[in-house]
Amino acid sequence: MHRRLAVVIATGQQQTASVTLTLMELKAGATGTDISKTKVALGSLLNLLPEFKTTLTMQNAGTEATLAYTVTNLGASLVTPKQVADKLAEFINTKTPAVISALAALGTVKMGASGCFTKSTDVKTVVDAVIPVTTAATSAPTTPATVAPALTAAPGQTLAPTAAPTSAPGQTLAPTQLPTAAATAAPGQTLAPTSAPTAAPGQTLAPTAAPTAAPVTTTGNFELKMTKDEANKLANDPKATEALAAALKKTIGADAISVTITAIYVDGVKVLGTRRLADSTIKVEWAVVSAKAIAPEAIVAETLKTNVEAEAKAVGVTVVITEAPALVVVPAPTTAPTGATPTPSAIDASGSASTSIHPLAAPLAAMAAVLAQIFA
Repeated sequence: MHRRLAVVIATGQQQTASVTLTLMELKAGATGTDISKTKVALGSLLNLLPEFKTTLTMQNAGTEATLAYTVTNLGASLVTPKQVADKLAEFINTKTPAVISALAALGTVKMGASGCFTKSTDVKTVVDAVIPVTTAATSAPTTPATVAPALTAAPGQTLAPTAAPTSAPGQTLAPTQLPTAAATAAPGQTLAPTSAPTAAPGQTLAPTAAPTAAPVTTTGNFELKMTKDEANKLANDPKATEALAAALKKTIGADAISVTITAIYVDGVKVLGTRRLADSTIKVEWAVVSAKAIAPEAIVAETLKTNVEAEAKAVGVTVVITEAPALVVVPAPTTAPTGATPTPSAIDASGSASTSIHPLAAPLAAMAAVLAQIFA
């Protein structure tokens, strides 16, 4: 027996919840694009479903700004907007690195004694408008018309056009709608492309929205060489992840929406807040959410080295990296933009959309063949 999930918000009910917080140390030059990127990053971190609509507004007031994140359901939902808002408030109060990093594009969250935000919730019932229908008077039964066979003109003869049907006194005939058939190309014929709709005089057509690509997450790691003492201080400092994330984001530039340091290793041993350090090699694993995949050449080793030293010093840890960092960037899976259709270059000779082959498919197939020979 399958257990059905209960629908928390039914169709016809709309709930709106918002989280309002104060930002200080505002980023100079922050634009609407930065606010939009921050909203996308927060939605990704909250794992929002398509049935939710969100807005993010920022109101500057001197050296501080009020930031309001609003969530509204568009239909029936298993999760309420209030639960989404509560989760965001929890992330902010516990200073979850990914959320704080996403908000850092606009400023620093101002924490207070009772939290950093205010919340509000509103619920209303959505009623579809009903248009009254006027029923025409019932007419007397009509005898079905007898259709005469179509006339065929003899050679050299022209038939008069068929007259339109005439209504009886007091009767109104419904307009006849002609069926519109899609044009079909004859063998060997190419149809011209359908032209875009033309606006009537005085009318302005809304622009066609371009397909938007969902944010992608690129992962990788880099290794830093420094003295044992400096490695010990950096790896175990409470602000180490904050400093390393800031350095990587500064290195990548504007493409990075949010940067998260997922793990720190010392000689292959994961550092979990202990001081088990054997030498001076630190490995940092990271994940970057961005509008497009981060290319390896976007992370310059020498620039990253300089930025790590600067950001570590900003949190009170002085380090000198003795070698250029060793970089690894894992390619993010490529996803087609929402609403995009295959372009002519993506159509094979049979007329079907081509399917890309994973770059590891051939090496894995060769490895499988070798293993089959060994165990045969």
